[in-house]
Amino acid sequence: MLLALAPLLRANDYQVSEASTGEECLRRVREERPELILLDVLLPDISGLEVYRRIKADPESQNILVILISGKLTASGSRIAGLDVGADEYIARPIALPELLARLRSLQRLKEALDELRAADLRLRETNEAIERSVAQRTAQLEAANRNLCAEICEHVRAEQSLRESEKRYRTFLETAPDIIYNLSIEGTFTSLNPAFEKITGWSREQWLGQHYSAIVHPHDLPKVTDSFRRLVRGEDPRLLEIRFRSQRGEYLFGDIIGTAEIKDNQVVGLFGFGRDITKRKTGRTTIERRVCCHAHPRGGG
Repeated sequence: MLLALAPLLRANDYQVSEASTGEECLRRVREERPELILLDVLLPDISGLEVYRRIKADPESQNILVILISGKLTASGSRIAGLDVGADEYIARPIALPELLARLRSLQRLKEALDELRAADLRLRETNEAIERSVAQRTAQLEAANRNLCAEICEHVRAEQSLRESEKRYRTFLETAPDIIYNLSIEGTFTSLNPAFEKITGWSREQWLGQHYSAIVHPHDLPKVTDSFRRLVRGEDPRLLEIRFRSQRGEYLFGDIIGTAEIKDNQVVGLFGFGRDITKRKTGRTTIERRVCCHAHPRGGG
C-alpha cells in the first residue's frame, strides 16, 4: 500500500514522508511535524491504534490530523473502535483515489476553518474575561475601604491596558489575515470587510459595505448560500461551503466560506465569517482531471 499510495499523493501535490513501521512513524512525526497522517491499523511492530494514542498523548503532535486506514480490519466494529479512540477518519481499503483525495481535502478545509474560528473565539473570550475580571475586582475594592483605592486604580489601569493590547492584536489580525473576514447584518448586507477582500476580489470595501451578499455570489451557488445563511440565523451549527464569487474583473473565483452567528442578549444580530480563495487549487485540479481524461480517451486507434 505504501509503495502504491505515496507516488499517487505526490502526483496530486502532496509532500509525502514514508514510514513502514510504527516506531519509524513516531520518529518522523517528532522530526517533521506533518499536517496529516495516513496510518495503517496493522503494522509490522506495534498496533496502529497504539501509534495513534502516542501521537495524541504528545502536546506537540496532538492536533495533527490522523486517518486510520486498513484493508483487513474493515468490519463495522473495527471502524467504530478506530473512531472511538478519536481518529479523524477511518478508511477501509480498497478506496478509489478521487474519493481518498476528496476526504483529505475535506478534512484539511475543515481543520483550517475550525482553527481560524477557535483562534478568533479565544481572542474574544480572553477580552471578555479581562473585562469581567476588571469589573469584579473594582467592585470588591470599592466595597472594601478607602485604603484599597490605590490598588483598585492600578488594577483598573492594567486591565484597560490589557484590553487595548487585545483589541490592537485583534485589529492587526483583521488587517493582515490572508483570508476574507466579513460581517453580515441580519438582513444579509455586508457591515465590515477586511483588506484581504480587496486583494482577492479587486473590489474596494466601500463599494460593498451595505450591499447584499447575493450580488457577489454566482447565481448557481446562491440557493445553497441563502439556505446556509438562514440556518445560521436560526442558530444552527456552521457548515463549510464551496462557492463561486464575482471579482471586480467580472470573472468568478472559487472559495471556501464558513460563518457563525453573532449573538447578543440570546438573539442572533448578524453573522461573522471567513472566506478562503481556492481558485488556484480548483483550476489546478481541473487541469489535472482534463489531462487524465485525455489519457483515458485518446483519439484514434491504437
